[in-house]
Amino acid sequence: MQKPNKLKKLEYYETIFKKIYSEYLHKVQFFALSYLHDIDASKSIANDVFVTVWENREYIDFDRQIISYLLTITRNKCINYLKRKKYERSFVESELKNQIDEINSAALKHESSVSLYKSDVEKLFMEAIDEMPQIISRSFICSRFNNMTYQQIAREEGVTVKAIEYRLMVSLRILRKKLKDYLPVLGWIVLLLCI
Repeated sequence: MQKPNKLKKLEYYETIFKKIYSEYLHKVQFFALSYLHDIDASKSIANDVFVTVWENREYIDFDRQIISYLLTITRNKCINYLKRKKYERSFVESELKNQIDEINSAALKHESSVSLYKSDVEKLFMEAIDEMPQIISRSFICSRFNNMTYQQIAREEGVTVKAIEYRLMVSLRILRKKLKDYLPVLGWIVLLLCI
């Protein structure tokens, strides 16, 4: 006796579900698309929504406005999907960064790459000094290669210490600009050359 009752219930749910599915599938897909901006993902989410409806059919009041229930489920599934995508993207970016760091580290530990970087940096360094205005390069050379203090350079050139500070600041700015592609690597090179 109980089997026909269960059968009637199942038939009732199938009829209701088919009606809801045919009436609201496109609305649910469009609503998901407004969140995801991806047609395939929106279709997948819409199908998940109706799977959830079918799995919870015994607890749903089909006499109430079903569209608000469907849209709430859709919104929640879209939010979860976006969170998962964001996590996956950050994980992939993190893994990619780690792999690049490992490759760079391995390359820097190799002697030939150190000498290659060193020669490139030396060449760019000399080009930067040549491109500096003469008074700035002269002050820079006195400070960095002749180990002169700012006061000694100022006295020798007949200017104030502030002028020398400004010249060195400009020279360092020129060097940073010229060597910008090598700056992250320079720390490694210096470390490896000291080992």
